[in-house]
Amino acid sequence: MQKPFSDGALLRMGWKQAINNLGFFILLFLVMLGVALVPMIIFALSIKDYPVVAWSAYAIYILVALLMGVGTIKISLSIIDGEKPKISDLFLHADKFLTFLGISILYAIIVFVGFLLFIIPGVIWMTKFFLAPYYAVDKGLNPIEALKASSAATMGMKWDILAFYIVAEIVITLGFFALGIGAFVSVPTGMIAMAGLYRLMDGGSIKAK
Repeated sequence: MQKPFSDGALLRMGWKQAINNLGFFILLFLVMLGVALVPMIIFALSIKDYPVVAWSAYAIYILVALLMGVGTIKISLSIIDGEKPKISDLFLHADKFLTFLGISILYAIIVFVGFLLFIIPGVIWMTKFFLAPYYAVDKGLNPIEALKASSAATMGMKWDILAFYIVAEIVITLGFFALGIGAFVSVPTGMIAMAGLYRLMDGGSIKAK
C-alpha cells in the first residue's frame, strides 16, 4: 500500500499554520490553562481538610480536559480544512463528549492490555486505533465505529504512522526546551500535522494555505 503522506510535508505544513495562527494559539493555550487551573487550585487547597470537595474538583478537571480535547481536534481540523479557527470551538462540541470519553477509555484499555502482552501488541494497537478520536469528532461516529474506521484507515500503515508520531512528539518536546516559549509553536505544529495525517489517511485533502 502506497504511503499517502510525507512526514516532512505534514510537519512543514503544521509549522506554517502554527506561525500563521500564533496569536490565536497563544490565546487558546492561555484560556485552556486558566480553565484547567481553577479546579486544580481548588483540589490543592482542599485535599487535606475537604477531600470530597478536592476529588470532586479533580473529577471536574478531568471532564473539562476531555471536553477541551474534543475542541482542540475540532480546531486542528478546521485549520486543515482552510477555515478560520475559533476559540469557541474549544467548548461548543459537548455533543461529542460522551463518544470522546468512551473512545478514550477503550483506547487506554486496549493499549494497556497490548503493552502487558510484551509491548509490541501495545505499539501496534496504539497506531491501529490512533485516528479513532478524529473520526468521532469529525464524522460523529460512536466509539466502536470510530475504532473500526481507524483500523481500516491505518491498514498496512502502522509503522509509518508510528514513525510520524515519534517525529511529531520530538518536535513538540523540543519546543518545551526553548524556555517553554517554543511550545506555543511546537504544540500547534504537532496538533495540526496529526490532524492533517488523519485527513489524508481518510482519503481527503489538506486545504490549509
